Amino acid sequence: MGFLPTDVLDFWFPDTGHQNAPETYAAFWSERMQGGMDNAIISGFADLTHAAATGLLDHWADTARGRLALIVALDQFSRSLWRNTPAA
Repeated sequence: MGFLPTDVLDFWFPDTGHQNAPETYAAFWSERMQGGMDNAIISGFADLTHAAATGLLDHWADTARGRLALIVALDQFSRSLWRNTPAA
């Protein structure tokens, strides 16, 4: 497994300039929080999310950025991967 915390962080917090205007900022987070990223997360991060959920990426918690990436994978990616199931 070649997963890195930067894979998660670069995807979840891209440098798109969305934060520069209220309209783009709101749209950016609405898409992420309302399922608009489900397909991208499922296709690109399903294996990573499974690895995080089974403890294979626990070592990421050793650094602040790794811990943040682990939180995103476990809290946000799991919602997309297992939407409408108890696993979410």
